[in-house]
Amino acid sequence: GERAVILENSFFKSVIIPGKAMFPATYFYKPSGHDVFFRRETMEQSFMSLDGFFDCMPWVGDSRKRGASKGLLKTAAWQIDARIDGGVATLAFRTEISYPDFTTGRTTHLAFAKTIMGSEKHAQLRMDYEIENKGRDKARFIMVGHARVAAGGKYDRGDYIYAPGTNCWVTEFKWPALDKLGVKPYSWTSWPIEGVVDFAPKEGPEKKGDSVYAFVPASWSVIGDEKSREYVLFHYSPVQMGKAIMRQPFACILHRDNDYLLEISLSRDIDAKNWDEPWATASLAPGEKARFTVYMTPGQGLVKADFEKVTQVTPDRLIIGGASGREIKLAN
Repeated sequence: GERAVILENSFFKSVIIPGKAMFPATYFYKPSGHDVFFRRETMEQSFMSLDGFFDCMPWVGDSRKRGASKGLLKTAAWQIDARIDGGVATLAFRTEISYPDFTTGRTTHLAFAKTIMGSEKHAQLRMDYEIENKGRDKARFIMVGHARVAAGGKYDRGDYIYAPGTNCWVTEFKWPALDKLGVKPYSWTSWPIEGVVDFAPKEGPEKKGDSVYAFVPASWSVIGDEKSREYVLFHYSPVQMGKAIMRQPFACILHRDNDYLLEISLSRDIDAKNWDEPWATASLAPGEKARFTVYMTPGQGLVKADFEKVTQVTPDRLIIGGASGREIKLAN
């Protein structure tokens, strides 16, 4: 079996499986009475399918079959440190991976560190990332935090996947609304895309294999359930790439006939077939580091219309409707 680390307080119980890069694998939100991640018939099936919050690097997939599916973190050897101080638990996970660059063939050597913090005072998880180029040449990589959230406990009608913004980047797709607009794969288009934000599972003749990946430059995103008014909010810092370059990560939203998922991505592709395109990978010079933080906060009592009116999100609160509007505490 795999080594598991359990993080628990009065708000949640979360299981982390470092050996599969599932940070975390489960997150049972006690106020709602269920896991916020999608669960298959058995937990074994969910673990085999890498459900939960799964980190992928240095690529997610490679349709040219040059690299292992879902990257190298899921088979890496991990160092683990844990401590509790002042009611805050800190779990630090570190590993290193090496791989040949798909174009140059030169060995890329990356150090990857993820630190997860949870407080006894709230339900939020803070996840700090650091990626360092330990090699002698430029390091190219795809880095994605893959969150298979199902707010309300399952995929069903009334779910929504929302991120603020007016434009997005799309990769390959089969999506009628984009075809009608004449949108081409690997291009920018307006956001939101018709039919992507609101989820309704398709069955029978309606099920045609439609799918789209939309990369939205945004500082936050949310998956929610209109019926139960449950949600899981993700807020992410800008990414420091090297010494000075700061940029916003992408909320990468996948919508298919019968499911959806959210990914936090440092570049505008998850397929390594476009390795040489500057938008497809992130890159670091020798000795440079990339740093960013993701905050994951489940909650209850809000619907999509509330999030459409959000004017500010910080790690500890969100504001709905401007300065005189409603303030929702996320963390103390």
